[in-house]
Amino acid sequence: MCTIVGYLFLTHRQPLPKPIAVLMLQAILSDTLNLRSITTTDADRSMVALLTSYGGIGKLTKHAPSAYGDMYDDEVIDLLAKKQFQAKTSWIVALGPYEMVRGDQKDFACGPWKFGISVLEVTDTTQVLKVAQDILSELRLLKKEKGLISTINETSESKGAMRLARKMELDFAFLFIVNVVEQKSILLISGGRELALAKAAFAEDDEINSDGQSVTLQAAFPGISAPGSTIQPEETAMLLPKGYVSRKAQFVPAFFKAIQDDFEYEEKGPVSKEAEEVDEVSELRAAQVQEQVSRSKNPKLRRPRANSFRANFMSGGALEIVISREGVCDDELVRANKLTSKERHGNLYDGEGRIIRTYEHE
Repeated sequence: MCTIVGYLFLTHRQPLPKPIAVLMLQAILSDTLNLRSITTTDADRSMVALLTSYGGIGKLTKHAPSAYGDMYDDEVIDLLAKKQFQAKTSWIVALGPYEMVRGDQKDFACGPWKFGISVLEVTDTTQVLKVAQDILSELRLLKKEKGLISTINETSESKGAMRLARKMELDFAFLFIVNVVEQKSILLISGGRELALAKAAFAEDDEINSDGQSVTLQAAFPGISAPGSTIQPEETAMLLPKGYVSRKAQFVPAFFKAIQDDFEYEEKGPVSKEAEEVDEVSELRAAQVQEQVSRSKNPKLRRPRANSFRANFMSGGALEIVISREGVCDDELVRANKLTSKERHGNLYDGEGRIIRTYEHE
């Protein structure tokens, strides 16, 4: 987004203030993992060079620039990115397990299966792994929490209460700890169902685990307890090959591929199929989940300052609106994804300018 905005400033010949240039530069470095992520484009590299100049950071190299990458002093950019990710690591750890799991978390669906992926980008994985036990518990709670719905539009007797719709619960909840320095990721596994899908997606994929040793299982932290009866302590973390750092380009496609290859879990099927035809809702179970969520929000932990946006978002009405809008957007993306390659005119946008994202294999 900042790459696009930067080009808009240039094409419209508008002055780019130094503070704005610095903020945009840091946003690109953060999103592309210092231009090392698989999703990095030549446009990103070019814009980093320009924003470095406009922001007055370091100085341009004296030698003739190549197409994109050598137009700036790499050491200056690397130092800026390093300081940025170090600050981000400290901030993430200070949030506590509850926010770690929910801060950068997105949900996906493939057939009847629904899974959530949280990502933490840090410079030191040890600080996060020290609280791996609590993170695993939060992941298990998150699956249930996704089923909480507001009764704001129901009768006055039930208005304001929360109910639990099982069909909205997640089947899997994962958290990837991405080491932005080493360009490696650790996948935390919270249960037997997650273990089965993680093995199918990464360990049993010949392209990802080509030598049979690039993907390994281990205990997330010494002395950690098994988060469930269907998983062992030494199976709570999966080490991925170097370079696997992108949720959009690598993690999600791997899960989609595994599920589309007739994935099955013998112990349990998809939650959506286990539930009744009409969503099974229960105020009692919802109250139990709410109580667990409240306990996990430890008030003693350092938390971000509250603001009006956060307060409004956490209200039942705002949350319902967000969920409704996400459903509309999902439907639009599904319709856009059905366009043929010819109708796409050779790009990834539909006729109304919306981006088309798909993990389907051509």
